Amino acid sequence: MRKLLILSLLLIFSQFSLGIINNGQIKLLAVSESQDGTMHGSVADMYLEIKPGKGRVFIDTFPFTKLDTQFTTRYAKNIACNYAEVDCSNYDFFYTIKAGSTIIGGPSAGAATTLLTLSMLNDEELPIDISVTGTINSGGIIGPVGGTLEKIEAAYWKGIKKVYISKIGLNESLFDNSSLDELIEVMPLFNFDELYEEVFGISLHGDISEILPSRNYESVMKEISLNLCNQAKEIRESTLKNIDNVSLLYEGDSLYNLSLNETWNNDYYSAASYCFGAASMYKTQEVLLMNQSDINQLYHLVLSDYLEFSEKYSNIEIRSFTDLQTYMITTQRLTEVSDTLFKINMTNITNSSKSNLAYSAVRLKSAEYWARFFGTEYDENFAFDDSALMNSCFMKLNEVEGYLNYLSDYLNLPLSTTRESLDHAYTDYHNQDYALCLFKAIKSKADADLILSSLSIKKDDIENLIIEKEKVAKRSIYESMDNGVFPILAYSYYTYAQTLAPDDYYSSLLYFEYASAMSDISIYFEKEQQLPSFKFMVSESVYLVFFLGFFFGAFFSYFVIKLFSFNKKPRRKKNRR
Repeated sequence: MRKLLILSLLLIFSQFSLGIINNGQIKLLAVSESQDGTMHGSVADMYLEIKPGKGRVFIDTFPFTKLDTQFTTRYAKNIACNYAEVDCSNYDFFYTIKAGSTIIGGPSAGAATTLLTLSMLNDEELPIDISVTGTINSGGIIGPVGGTLEKIEAAYWKGIKKVYISKIGLNESLFDNSSLDELIEVMPLFNFDELYEEVFGISLHGDISEILPSRNYESVMKEISLNLCNQAKEIRESTLKNIDNVSLLYEGDSLYNLSLNETWNNDYYSAASYCFGAASMYKTQEVLLMNQSDINQLYHLVLSDYLEFSEKYSNIEIRSFTDLQTYMITTQRLTEVSDTLFKINMTNITNSSKSNLAYSAVRLKSAEYWARFFGTEYDENFAFDDSALMNSCFMKLNEVEGYLNYLSDYLNLPLSTTRESLDHAYTDYHNQDYALCLFKAIKSKADADLILSSLSIKKDDIENLIIEKEKVAKRSIYESMDNGVFPILAYSYYTYAQTLAPDDYYSSLLYFEYASAMSDISIYFEKEQQLPSFKFMVSESVYLVFFLGFFFGAFFSYFVIKLFSFNKKPRRKKNRR
């Protein structure tokens, strides 16, 4: 009985001292549409409790919300944990949303959810008279949402003093017929770093120095570039033997010369891209001059090499983020080869079929060269089994699905191409190719982000947008490297975007977007379980409570034990004869 009492008391006081609960709250801005099409703004309350646990996320809403709110919340939590550099697999997150509106949350609550979560992880007190409305996108970019004016009006009537919104695609005439700008402060921002610094006066990141690639990346990428450029050179020399009009090769020569310049600058991915383009041009010219017999021979050679290569890497073990990204990019190239070969009608060889055959031959070589990244690194901190890949793919699919539905429903964006790309990701998911599914889903989200970022952007502002996108991509890559993961795809896209920026604005924006999206791929994977650390949740005052609780519990337990010992009559020893 005494031992049971002692154990109960110790459990009670250990719960008192160790069961630390972080509580936080933020105002969410929502919008609903009446039957006559009129938009109405409303304000909701989001509460968050963080407790020691297993990395789970619980969401309780009243009234019920759409499913996309759940995936947005999980994504926002992951971003916050990534910003705080905290292993959140040791904690459970309890989000509660209460409001009078029937439409709450969704992607538009992403930035607010991230701010609330990160403020608690960093032990910062969030002001109660502010609110944020905007999506949270790759690289921490805050995206625009629908019903901004109605939301700001609702915020004013609820006593909110300041509202943070997205600067992207901001309509300068937002307040033309409203006096709200004189009654409530509205601050447009581009990314989450700006938001956090405005709210707390704290910079999340210091100055970022120039990004230097890992030695392994530079070595392998240099080899890929060299192989593609040698391939282009060999095809050109072979083609020149059978062609009189050299001017037909000028376009390929132009790309090849650009590759030489990028090689001189040690930008091997850009050099490889230009050499791939040159090789495709040269190969197309070569195939156009082939007879039927040579075309049949080339077709069967490419098909045979494709089947052999696919079989070799179909069951390869993924042991690192480098392996994962290598699998993504090689498999994507193999898929392009397969799709291109499928389009060729060997019974009726047209110039289009010849171009497809030439492209597939060069693309297959590109996949073979990229495969040399396999096995060059190993990560012990993350799990890459089928279950982890499936969960990451499933989470990303649902996140993008909700995001596209939101953009379509509230902003009426043209997303047919992006939707088609996401459908391909679903196909990969059902075919259990989860790594390729994740890759395509991430790119679909990036494509949608680019459309959103470019919304209402004036020509004069596009250069500024490119600068901002470059900053975001650079910071995302830097953070990934700081966490011990070198993002080979993100860095490759980043350098290529820099190369394209002076002459091709749209392509530059696209590749900066891809760089941001691919750099934080690790947030979709759980780290291996480690011993929990409470450092981020516990302030000095909480440490004091912990120790006071511990000593008080020990003292009280000792007092109760002595009390029971005092009241208990001692047994008499029996005399044994």
